Amino acid sequence: MAICPTPAITPSGSLELCTGGSVTLTADAGATYLWSNGATTQAIVVTNAGSFSVTVDDGLGCIETSAVTTVTKNTSTPGGFGTITGSTKACPGQSHVYSHNPVLRASYYIWTLPTGATIGGLSSFQTTGTSVTVDFAVGFAPSNIQITAYNACGSSGPIDKSVGLDLPVTPASISGPTTTCAGVTYTFST
Repeated sequence: MAICPTPAITPSGSLELCTGGSVTLTADAGATYLWSNGATTQAIVVTNAGSFSVTVDDGLGCIETSAVTTVTKNTSTPGGFGTITGSTKACPGQSHVYSHNPVLRASYYIWTLPTGATIGGLSSFQTTGTSVTVDFAVGFAPSNIQITAYNACGSSGPIDKSVGLDLPVTPASISGPTTTCAGVTYTFST
């Protein structure tokens, strides 16, 4: 008995659409096709949100259905940002967590970092999450951490958080005697 492969659906681009956008979904080669929306061609053009699967008959006895491919749709760019939380000071060798609240309609975020700061070794990092760990290395130059939100309709932001060097503070003045003699113990404090 032959094992029938599960057909795959290949999108022509992003599965996230904006108003007026489309994506072509193409099934693996076969003899006949039946899509979940009733289409019977190898490829379909999708302009609205929905979940799509296809049953492919290879003409040799294998009739299998693909996994579901979900297309989403936004009608406008991501909403506005709040603020970035996290340390405003850093030293080379330190790592700090930075985060922000989720942005309405955002599909992903791009974090852009100052010289000498990285996320996973990258100075520009794309993620769907709202929290990252920034590593500060030798050569860290004080500047802004920046985040921009994106979806298929465009972007919002960026927002910035200024991060400076965490320099030690100058100690308070030292108190104690101003003249000393050899062989005598004195107490000084700050």
